[in-house]
Amino acid sequence: MDSAQSLNNSRYLLQTKRVGFRLWTEDDFHLASNLWGNNAVTKLIGGPFNVEQMQERLSREIQNMITYNIQYWPIFFLETG
Repeated sequence: MDSAQSLNNSRYLLQTKRVGFRLWTEDDFHLASNLWGNNAVTKLIGGPFNVEQMQERLSREIQNMITYNIQYWPIFFLETG
């Protein structure tokens, strides 16, 4: 099992008292689309993005972890998920 798979098997790879960080998965498209489909979030990074661009970005984040062991992690409030 590689390091990316190992980290994906646990809920959070890094955790504080309030937030948890984990890796993106293909099952996270609904989360990715809420983030990268939000005009206020993406207006300074080239957005808004269409569905195809959001899927491409999600796939690129996952591939970056596999290839380079780096990724922009999704962050979750522990109380609400």
